[in-house]
Amino acid sequence: MEENTSAGYRKLKVVEDSAELRQIEDILSSVEWERAEVEMSVPPHIRFITDAGFFSIWVTPNKNRIEIK
Repeated sequence: MEENTSAGYRKLKVVEDSAELRQIEDILSSVEWERAEVEMSVPPHIRFITDAGFFSIWVTPNKNRIEIK
């Protein structure tokens, strides 16, 4: 996982523990997802890579939702 900072992206964490990965998968699979077309004017707040691909995460201005692409 990498976080966007004023100096660019910095590595937050490398998750290799299978129990921790399973917990992340459980959280993401339990979310009520909504498909939407989004266009962001800023770079992603967080980005990460998995075996399934590259993901970018934006936190909405009200900080009550995230958007993943």
